[in-house]
Amino acid sequence: LFLIVGVSPCFAQDKPSGDYYQELLEKYRFYQTKISPYVIAKSRQKAYQSITSRAEYLQAAKNMLSIEVDAIYVYANFVRRRLVEATSILNYQESLYFVKLDDEITTVNLMKSKAAEISSLSDLAIFWKELDDHYLNISRFGYLTKSYIELGSFAKINDNLKITKDKIGRQISEVTFFPANVKAAKDRFSVLEKNYTEIVTTFNQAAKIHKDAPQSGDFKAGAAQIRNLLNQSISQTDKLIFEYRDIVLSLNQK
Repeated sequence: LFLIVGVSPCFAQDKPSGDYYQELLEKYRFYQTKISPYVIAKSRQKAYQSITSRAEYLQAAKNMLSIEVDAIYVYANFVRRRLVEATSILNYQESLYFVKLDDEITTVNLMKSKAAEISSLSDLAIFWKELDDHYLNISRFGYLTKSYIELGSFAKINDNLKITKDKIGRQISEVTFFPANVKAAKDRFSVLEKNYTEIVTTFNQAAKIHKDAPQSGDFKAGAAQIRNLLNQSISQTDKLIFEYRDIVLSLNQK
């Protein structure tokens, strides 16, 4: 869960993602308090196989389902709202995620009333499987959205890094005093071009994982790969900025 009425979805778009996240935490804590009663009812049903134990288990299961549906609904809204907020900052043009999340939010919202209408253990199993499928799909888009935001954020960093690199390159070529310093700066700058290329290559590898993500299935492993590659890029960027700063300082030293 920690990763996000009628036929039309009801989105409170003025509600920030932080509020959805806090609501999700509350629902998860509430969910934890209901696990024990459900497990006990399930064990009793398995042991006694009586009408009473069956009825108790069905009611306990329906209670758990209702809690899960609420939590998944909030999770889906959290993911969608987080994407909305990131879009306004990073200028995303990706509409597919919004469409898919809207569909899931609408479906899960409708499932709230369906959970209360379950009257048999066979219907319970079918409903639970359906809910699980929707949760996995929402979770998939949660991981995709997470990676999408991380990639977009680093793309901004990389754009600024290129601007800085180009400015330093021009500055080196325009300096006419302190020839020894200029030559050393040019040599160092030329060596650092390889480091910059490595950063871009690592970022492109991460972006390709996201672009080539399969149309179905869990993306948790892919998101972890992207995060690791971006961490490498961030570390490389920090070192490169430090080197660029030394180059600029060297040009101002007699």
